[in-house]
Amino acid sequence: MRAVVVCLALLAVPASALAQARGAAAAGWNGPYRISVNVGAQASTDGTLSQSFSTIQYAEPAPITASIDARRAMLVDIGGSYKIRPQFAIAYAFTASTHDTSAAVTAQVPHPFFLNQPRTISGSTPVSGSARAQHISAAYVVPRRSIEVMLLGGPSFFAVRQSLVTDIRFKDVYPYDQANISFIDAPTTVVEQNVVGFHVGADVAFKLSANVGAGVLARFARGSATLDAGSGNSVRFTAGGLQIGGGVRLAF
Repeated sequence: MRAVVVCLALLAVPASALAQARGAAAAGWNGPYRISVNVGAQASTDGTLSQSFSTIQYAEPAPITASIDARRAMLVDIGGSYKIRPQFAIAYAFTASTHDTSAAVTAQVPHPFFLNQPRTISGSTPVSGSARAQHISAAYVVPRRSIEVMLLGGPSFFAVRQSLVTDIRFKDVYPYDQANISFIDAPTTVVEQNVVGFHVGADVAFKLSANVGAGVLARFARGSATLDAGSGNSVRFTAGGLQIGGGVRLAF
C-alpha cells in the first residue's frame, strides 16, 4: 500500500504545472520519438516469500518451512515512446530485475525409531529470482521547453523465474537425538510463471540538448500468481513493485 501512495504522489507533482505547460508545447525537443535507458532498483510489495510443505522422512511427514527475502532487486529499463499529439503518446518499456538472496529453512525431522518425536533443524541455502516485464502504456504528456513529463499507465506482462526450496538434506547419527542431527543444505528448483498485471508511473525528462536529455522514472507495476514447486508446495507471488530509476533520454 505504501508503494502505491508513493507512486501516486509522484504522479500528482506535474499536475500543478499543467496550466503553464499548455501553451509551451515541446518546441525545444526535436521530433516525436523518445528513447529512454534507466538503471535503478525495485522494491517488492511481497517482501518475503513463505513456503510451508512436507516431505517423508523415516516413514513420517517432515514439515518444512522456508522464508525467502525478496524485498529488493536490481532493475534495468529500456523504453521508447511516440507522440500521437503534442500531449498524447503511446509507449513501450522492457524491464529486467534480478535478486540473489538466501532462504531461511526450518524442518521437523522424525526420529528413525520412535513415532512423534521430531527433531528441529535449521539453516539457509542460496536462492535467486528474476523477472522480465513488458509494459505497454498510454501516456499523457506535459511538455515544456526544457522539461517533459509523461504520465503512464497500462497493462504489464511478466515472465518470472524464482528458486524455491523442495527438500532438506541432513546428517543423522546414532543415537539419533537432537544433538546428533545437523542441517546440510536444502535442494531447490527454479519455477517459471507468466503473469499479467498493470502499471502506473511517471517519467520526467530534462533537456540537455536538442536531442539528448537526462531523466528519472517512477513506476508501480503489479501482477499476482501462484508458484508451484511440487505437490503441496506452492506459494503466492506478486511480481513487480515500486520501480525507481534514472538515465539517458534521446529525442528524434
